[in-house]
Amino acid sequence: MGNPIDTENPLLRGFRRIHADGVAPAGEYIEPYGFVVPKGRCLVVTDVAYFSKATKPLAEGNLTRLSLGYLQLIKQGWMQGILFVTTALYTKNRAIGGNVSLASGIVIPHGRYLTMDLYEKDLDLSEVFAYGYLADA
Repeated sequence: MGNPIDTENPLLRGFRRIHADGVAPAGEYIEPYGFVVPKGRCLVVTDVAYFSKATKPLAEGNLTRLSLGYLQLIKQGWMQGILFVTTALYTKNRAIGGNVSLASGIVIPHGRYLTMDLYEKDLDLSEVFAYGYLADA
């Protein structure tokens, strides 16, 4: 995950692109939005893996969610679209998490940023990985 995009919602974040060799070039990250899909390409997200612990978790079995979407810069600022929502239950160890395979995948067009939102304000350790590939648009 990248840094928070919006100070009013610190859990709305973009992603850093990590190449197959483990490198995340600084030039591919645009503060504060994250990795922008390059011109002439699209990002196809095929899988999501996430884990988070909470400082004040809800009781075991309570439901929370994670959403993936896109952010697009416009003249007036930016706009966001939600493309996928998944749910997770709190466990005894005060954590949420899961692995989700997307049967059809999510396609993010060029010039946009993949974003995620966790919805819980007290999450203290979060790891979210969106797996996929860049394709010609």
